[in-house]
Amino acid sequence: MPDFDGGPTRHSGSQRAFGRKRGAKAALAAAILLLTPPLWAKHHPAPTRTIQGTVFNAAGKAVTGAEVDLTNLTTGKTAAIYSMAGGSYEFDGLPMSDSFELQAKFGGAISKPFKVSFLEPRNIVVVNLRLIPQKK
Repeated sequence: MPDFDGGPTRHSGSQRAFGRKRGAKAALAAAILLLTPPLWAKHHPAPTRTIQGTVFNAAGKAVTGAEVDLTNLTTGKTAAIYSMAGGSYEFDGLPMSDSFELQAKFGGAISKPFKVSFLEPRNIVVVNLRLIPQKK
């Protein structure tokens, strides 16, 4: 309680101890809040990328059944799929933080390699691949 005569405020020993306990509890609560990840972080996975497109032959017609190879340039892992009807293909669930290289093959023809950088900001990247007949 403050003295109304302008003198110093005096506290009993129990009041000072109560103040220290309250300060310790507040410090503990602040530490818990700072060290606990936010709840929304657990429910929002890292964004992923989809690379999709169409495989065309040299004449510009869509190619069904072309092998499309995807190489993760960050990890070195590779994956391959075959183009569907209409020449379409799709790789999804790719990490935004990695770079990739694509190349298509079909019946002795091969496309130029195409790179998708980790700097690419789009989540969906369309890459159409044109097969070039190889000289024997």
